[in-house]
Order: sequence, then C-alpha cells, then structure tokens
Amino acid sequence: MKNYNKFIILSLFIITLVCITNVSAADSSNDTLATVDNSSVNINSNILTEVDNTSSSNTTTENITENKTVDVINTTTDIDVVNSSGAYDPINIKVNVSTNDNKVINIGNVTIKILNGNVTVFSQTKDVKNNSAVFVWTPSNIGKYTIIANYNNVSFTDEDKLNITYNGSKSQKDYTAIPNNNLQLTVDNVTMYCRNGTNVVAVVKNSNGDLVRNASVIINVLGVNYKVFTDNNGKAYLQINLNPGNYNLVTSINGTNVTANSTVSVLNWNKSKLNLKVSNLNKEYKDSKKYIVTLTYEGKPIVNQYIYVKILKATYKLKTNNDGIASLTINLMPRTYVVTATLNQNGIKISKSSKIIVSKWNKKYVNLNIKKLTKTYQDPKAPFNITLTYRGKTVAGEKVYFTIAGKTYSKLTNSKGVASFAVNNGVGNYGVTAKVNSAGVSLAKKTTVVVNKADVSLSFKNVYYNIYVNNSKYYLTYHLQKGKSLGLNFTFNNKAMSGKYVTIGVNSFSKYVVKKTDKNGLVYYLNKTLKLGKNNFVITFYADNKNFNNLRWNIPIYIEK
Repeated sequence: MKNYNKFIILSLFIITLVCITNVSAADSSNDTLATVDNSSVNINSNILTEVDNTSSSNTTTENITENKTVDVINTTTDIDVVNSSGAYDPINIKVNVSTNDNKVINIGNVTIKILNGNVTVFSQTKDVKNNSAVFVWTPSNIGKYTIIANYNNVSFTDEDKLNITYNGSKSQKDYTAIPNNNLQLTVDNVTMYCRNGTNVVAVVKNSNGDLVRNASVIINVLGVNYKVFTDNNGKAYLQINLNPGNYNLVTSINGTNVTANSTVSVLNWNKSKLNLKVSNLNKEYKDSKKYIVTLTYEGKPIVNQYIYVKILKATYKLKTNNDGIASLTINLMPRTYVVTATLNQNGIKISKSSKIIVSKWNKKYVNLNIKKLTKTYQDPKAPFNITLTYRGKTVAGEKVYFTIAGKTYSKLTNSKGVASFAVNNGVGNYGVTAKVNSAGVSLAKKTTVVVNKADVSLSFKNVYYNIYVNNSKYYLTYHLQKGKSLGLNFTFNNKAMSGKYVTIGVNSFSKYVVKKTDKNGLVYYLNKTLKLGKNNFVITFYADNKNFNNLRWNIPIYIEK
C-alpha cells in the first residue's frame, strides 16, 4: 500500500513538472511569468492549447493585412506659371503635386481658382496625371491676379489591399497681366446709307492668331470715344448713326498701343427710295394697341431715326428701333383723331397722315371688384380697395369715386388697377358706394364697411427684459430696479393717448392707485415699498371713447436690488 501511494505521488509530481515546463516554454519572454497566480496559468494554458491546435492552413494573409494601419501620405503643391505676360494671350498653369518620398501620383484632382481682387474670374478642376495637372487660362483684363491651387484629399485601396490616403495641400501665386502690344486689330472701311443699321466691326486676335473675346475696344469718332467689347467670335460692333459725310475713325485696344485707322462714308438717301409707312388704328379706350410708324430705305429698316407725330395740338418725338419701327401709346378719350407722322432729316421731308379711332367701352366688360371690409378704427393696414378691369385686364389711371357717410372722395387706380381709400370713420357700420364714369360707361357698386374698436399699445419706461429658452420656446421676463419708478406709456398708431385714466394695482385687483396720462401718454408708479422678486402689476386703461376698448393687463415684473 505504501508503494502504491509512492507511485501515485511520483506520477502527480511528473505531471505537474510537465505542465510547468509547458507554460514556461510558451511564456519565457514574459518577465512577469514568475508572479502570475494559478488562474493566470490556467488561462494561458487554454490559450496555448488553442494555438497549438490551430494549423498553419487556418491562418490567412487577409487576416494579417487587416491589422495594418492606413498609410497617410502628406502632399505638397507648387504652381508653375510665368510671373507676368500680355493680357488676352493664353497662359499655361501647371500645378505639381509631390510627396516626401517622390511617389508617382496618378490619382485625385486639383482645383484652381483665379481671383482679381475679391472677384473669381476663373475656376476649374482637373485630374492629376504623373504628379501634375495643367490648366490653360486667358486673362481678359490688365492687372494683378492671385492663383490658388488645391490638391483635394483622396483615399483609395492599392493592389495589395492597403488603405492609402493622400492628404490635400494648397498653394498660391501672384500673376500680373500686362499690356499686350502684340495683339492684332483689324477694322474695315464702311460705305453706307444714312442710318441703315450698318456697324463698324473691329476684329481682335492674339499673338497666336486666335480670336480674342471680351477685349475692350475703343472707337473714336469725331473726338468721342465709344467703348465696345468683342464677342465670342472676337468681333466688336458699333452702329453708325451719322449724318451724310465722310468720317475718319481711330480704333484702339484699351490699355495697349495697338491701333487701326479706318473710314466711314455715309451716303444721303434718295427720297424716292424712302418709305414712311403709317396705318389707321382702331382701338378701345385704354387697350394695349399702339400707333405705329415704319421707316425703310430700299426695303431695309432705318434705325435710330427721329419721327415726329402730331395729334391735336401735341407733337411727340419718336425714335425707330432696329426694325425701323417707332410706336406711341394712345390713351386718348373716345373719338376720332387725325395723326400726322413726319420725317425731316438731311434736307428730306416726308409727311403722312392716318386716323386713330378710339371707341367707348362696352359696359358688359367693365367690372368694379369690391368686397365688404371689416377693420379696427384707423387701422392703416386695412384700406378699402377697388379693382377696375375691362375685358379682364386691369385699367390704370382711372378715377374712382367713393361715397361713405354722405361724403364723396376720388382716387386714381394704380398700375395694378387698384384704387385705395383709407376709411377713418369712427366705430360703426357704413354703406359704401364705389363708382366709375369712364369711356362712356357709368358703373356703381355697393358694399359695407364695419369699423370696430381699436386697442391702445402699452410700453414700459425704466424696465429691462431678459429672454430665455425652455423646450425650444422663447420667454420674456420684465425687470425693474428697486426704487426706480415704473413708467407706463399708452399710444395708438404712435400717437400719445393723453388725458386718459389708468389704475395700477400690485398683487391685487381690489387695491390700486389712479393715474392720469400726461401729454406724452405717460404715467409713473413709484416702487419703493415693493418686495424683491416677482410682483404682478394689474394695469387698467379706461378709454372714455367709443372708438377704443378698455383694456386690462396682468404683467409680472421682477423687482431687483
């Protein structure tokens, strides 16, 4: 039995020694191994067992790379551009993007912005290729510019499934557009008939022979400078409205010494080829139809030419447009009129007459749109409005008559056909008649106006307020320093309510003092005996007037030290 026990003890000793040997082998690099307790050893033994049971086939490359951090790389941008060059010539702006380890960058983009003062004149974004992005820009004005370049932050996953981020970077550089004396300017000679709409055309090209848009061109005629700008085709136009004769023109590109000389020959008209066309006009009173005159030469419009039109004893000076047409709005009363149009230019005079027939309105198409009005006494925001229409269109400038309480007033309709009348009568119900008598039509309509009592306004003197927020709602509290008088100001439409009785009670409806408002609508209450903190002021206003309501306010005011 003793031998058996010795065998058991020996076996346990061997097992224990093996376990300790295993733990020591696995954690031999751990300096704290000697101090771990038995529970730590048991946990580590379990971990060791799991690792030992895991074959290499269960460990994948993907699991390893997932533990790698994102590679963040800082970048630097640099703007490569000339310091200055001639305006209207295109320039190349190269933005270089680099890293500290000179990586090749073919991802992301660069945005450049060009400022003239605080105004952005150019903005564009381009992809980065081989560490750069190239922009082409043409300065259209002489002056200083600021070029700002931004390499925009970009993140991506490379072929090894590594997460890489290129941090954005920014740079800027100054550039100056100087006068460009290498520009090409061409202006052809012109021969034309007087005011036939012909233009002098200036063509601007840069040193590469490309057409320049938005170039400022100055054309001098008879000592007067006219500034024009080239369009997208590099052409600037000036319409010639000169009298017959020969003229020398000097054209220049603004800010340069580039000039061009040319001539304009303006020929006089042959009277037989001029046509002044007028027609009879039939219209209803104040409709939109206009009297029209057309002037042509050899069938082509004569532009910017004055035509004189006489109706009754009045003469009107009209000017033809680019289609050779001059027009006149007719607001004459119904009847028939003889109209004479006259061209008197360059020793040539042509007159032609026609008729304008203005008809009366058809009553069934006239409408006065009125509605019952309910308002408070002397409310300036509630006028009585009437809208006048004919054939569904509003009519401006017509007189409308209002009769209320035995008195008649007149108002003109505005551009929207509305005539407004401020009803300032006292409280009560009133019948109102609106009437129009225009273009042979007399029309009246009736309605009512109800005037209700108005409320006076109360404001404070010597009181300050605080605003606080609770559950997204705003609240206002009033505060008054102890010893200072509480000033109460009563007004209506910004006018003082003087000579009115007011009662003021504090924390009571039954105990109060009686005050009378002064010429400024003010009363004062001295608060020397009031307790600190919240006090409810019961304020009663007695209107003593049928047009105003008696009012009572219960207002908490906090008395402060």
